[in-house]
Amino acid sequence: PELLRGKSVLELGSGVGLLGVAACLLGARSVLLTDIPKALPLLRYNVFEENAVHVTGKNVRVEALEWGSDKACIKHILPDKVDIIVCTDVVYDACAFLPLVKTLIDVTDYFAENHDSVPLVLVAYEKREMYPAQMFFEEMLKYFDRKVLFQGWGSMRSDLNMDTVDDTDVFRF
Repeated sequence: PELLRGKSVLELGSGVGLLGVAACLLGARSVLLTDIPKALPLLRYNVFEENAVHVTGKNVRVEALEWGSDKACIKHILPDKVDIIVCTDVVYDACAFLPLVKTLIDVTDYFAENHDSVPLVLVAYEKREMYPAQMFFEEMLKYFDRKVLFQGWGSMRSDLNMDTVDDTDVFRF
């Protein structure tokens, strides 16, 4: 909760919006949820209809953002400040890795150049096939330093009855 409290959060690949709504509940100052245009109707419904009680009166937006878009398109939707960029379960499609990395670079560069601050980038992913994930992380490491924040469920798996859940890792870039 302390990581998000009072922060401006940008979520890439928001899907159904769970993480963005959770960021709201954990005290984020503002949340911008993004995804491809065809995902927006469900995303908007989940955020503004199903979770209206949690987001009403808060600075929450949903916008289309296709990874790999040019900088002008990205700049157009960004708020004045982004403290944290979050990406959850986006490391599964090898075709999307380079556009995602490009978008992360463009956003962090924009804030470094125009606001003298670089957003923290958090990527959580479920371990599936190692090779595609390895390609993503190799590409990220060309531009960002990486720190492991959380790795797997380890001994907590039995306590939480999670025998069938694959391991999940969270990295800070």
